[in-house]
Amino acid sequence: MIGIFTGLAVTLYSAYSRAASRGEEGETLNSVLATLLQAKERMEALENGETFLLSFKLNAGGRAAGTLWVKPENRAKSENLGRMGFTFRGMEMEGLTLVLEDGALIRLSGGSSDLLSPSSLVGMSEVRENGQPRWLRVDVHHLVVENYEFQLASTSPVSLRFTCTSDNYREKPENGRPNRENVVLRLEVSAEDREAWRKYLTYLVSVLPPYYRVSADPATLTLTVLGFEDPGVKDILYYERWTRVRVEVV
Repeated sequence: MIGIFTGLAVTLYSAYSRAASRGEEGETLNSVLATLLQAKERMEALENGETFLLSFKLNAGGRAAGTLWVKPENRAKSENLGRMGFTFRGMEMEGLTLVLEDGALIRLSGGSSDLLSPSSLVGMSEVRENGQPRWLRVDVHHLVVENYEFQLASTSPVSLRFTCTSDNYREKPENGRPNRENVVLRLEVSAEDREAWRKYLTYLVSVLPPYYRVSADPATLTLTVLGFEDPGVKDILYYERWTRVRVEVV
């Protein structure tokens, strides 16, 4: 697996420097950001039946700083794979929302959206023989929040339990042999987050080697991987993994 999106990880200090300089509001912002990043990283590593606890600081200056929420998978519309986030209220950061969606941490503010950390959704690497690329490995890892919807505001820290209800591969190679000629992946994300994912796809294509033959259509959020060989030759090891997580208040 190669690291992607390196260099585009963003801290909120620059965009919200005034709030960060105001003591407790800045500490709350930093705490929520750090906890969501930790949730993202630990969810990526979950396997079936595993669980972990995280404490979220939801208050600043003795009052609730905003709303912690979970929106589950929308099975009816085949979009929005389930996400969670925190929306700040009654502070200088009014309206700022931090969202975990399908392996990415996203900032929503003023009608725009940006990725704040590398997405774990897509990874690519080469399988070499005699020092030369022979096959291309493509890993797609979906992280789905699937429990009931809730919203929570509190003047005290709140603990959440994250439990992996299922973790499996919908598709993977057999006997270590390539199983795809090409890969076409269309992202299913929330409408308000689409700008962030468009930027992600555009950047991803720009940093991958040209001989992977990867292209993106930001308008439809579609990623196409052709691999090394011409049509008719399977040269891609494709792995598609789905990890479903239930999030509950302890």
